[in-house]
Amino acid sequence: MRREAAFDLADRITTWYLGDADIARVMQMHAAYIQAETLSTTLLNEAAPADAHSADFDLDGVKVRLGVKRN
Repeated sequence: MRREAAFDLADRITTWYLGDADIARVMQMHAAYIQAETLSTTLLNEAAPADAHSADFDLDGVKVRLGVKRN
């Protein structure tokens, strides 16, 4: 998603996610790792703003919507 959004390699971002309770639990449990790997300063369990780069994913039948925006 970072590449699709044309972010620079070192850009810090905000990441939004929407999914079921399992997605929220996993994102919370692994927040530090996800943030370190994606350079996300913040992970938010809510809809991304209209100006964020967003995409829908199907993870083994579980739907998740992710959004990213450069800080």
